[in-house]
Amino acid sequence: MLQQLADADLEQTLQDALKLNEATATPVCDAYYNAEQAPDSCIVTEEGWVIGFYDVSVPPSQTQKRGDGDDTSDEMLSRTLKTVFPEQVALNETVLLLVSLSAEEVSGGQGLSLPMLEKGTFVDIVVQNDYFTIQGRSEGQLEITDEDETLPLQFKLKATELGKGRIRVLACLQQATSWGRNITSHCDTTNH
Repeated sequence: MLQQLADADLEQTLQDALKLNEATATPVCDAYYNAEQAPDSCIVTEEGWVIGFYDVSVPPSQTQKRGDGDDTSDEMLSRTLKTVFPEQVALNETVLLLVSLSAEEVSGGQGLSLPMLEKGTFVDIVVQNDYFTIQGRSEGQLEITDEDETLPLQFKLKATELGKGRIRVLACLQQATSWGRNITSHCDTTNH
């Protein structure tokens, strides 16, 4: 794609330079769509938000691992990105967002199934939001291990505006593959 841009005439539109009118559109699939029936390549959405992509040509074994490799194996594990955050928060209240990886499927809309990942893989976690201010760090890392659930990362968020706020938790590998989980919380003036 970068080469197409480099070769483009300065008078060309981006659409013409990238030949987007000739490209086949990538299908969009809901995050809860049956993975067995998903196309080989698709954009993944949840509630209208793009949360990641799936491409069968990018095998999980290409995921980023850190460390010397002595404590890892080729064992592939299924994990769910689990988030815990209150549905309602008082204005100017600071609350914790807990993010962990669980071996169990999480019900009640509090989790997002990740693809099979190799034991020892590190997953970068990034928190984005509106209506809240993150106090301290907005990113961290969780490792794929044999444990049923990792210790959670803790993010402090302060409600700064009234209304329905949206928090997005991204799980990223190799700075290219990512999945996201959207959380909504209503901020009001009452104390809880």
